[in-house]
Amino acid sequence: MRQLKWIVALTFVAAIVASPVVAAEYTGSVYAGYSLLNDTDLKETFTKGLVADVAFNVTDSVSVPVEFSWHTKSVDFLGFGLADVTYKTYMGGLRLGGSVYTQVLAGGASASGHVLGLDTGSTTKFALQPGVGIDLPVAEKISVRVGGDYRIIFSNETNTDNLKQWRGHAGIVLHFGGY
Repeated sequence: MRQLKWIVALTFVAAIVASPVVAAEYTGSVYAGYSLLNDTDLKETFTKGLVADVAFNVTDSVSVPVEFSWHTKSVDFLGFGLADVTYKTYMGGLRLGGSVYTQVLAGGASASGHVLGLDTGSTTKFALQPGVGIDLPVAEKISVRVGGDYRIIFSNETNTDNLKQWRGHAGIVLHFGGY
């Protein structure tokens, strides 16, 4: 884990020094990638995950992203699926920066599950997700994105049992349009 923190820190420094401001050149982007989620309350890591977003640039350093993410985890015993939990989020917000960015997203987070094949139901709650990331250009309209987020899912009116999740993601960004 310590090595991962150093790798992320060095990647941020390299992106700040070496990469141009990507947002200044295009009107928007489409992103898709792999996502790893750690739920600190369940003490579980969801290794099956996807993230996708579409963002429209308002200015050179401000964009409006709309994001979908999906994470699932199964518990098997002797080859039989005992239980599974799935999180889906539908969020939108504000992204500041260019190649190196910070963002705050808000929206709905749904949790659902199955035990021995029986549906345990689902619930949707309000979630807030601040995060940071880097878009490293690899071609004229293509970048590789690496990012991380901290998600809070507000689970009740008193907010005493909020769920807390860490997420890391990496994928491909396709930039479109131009000024």
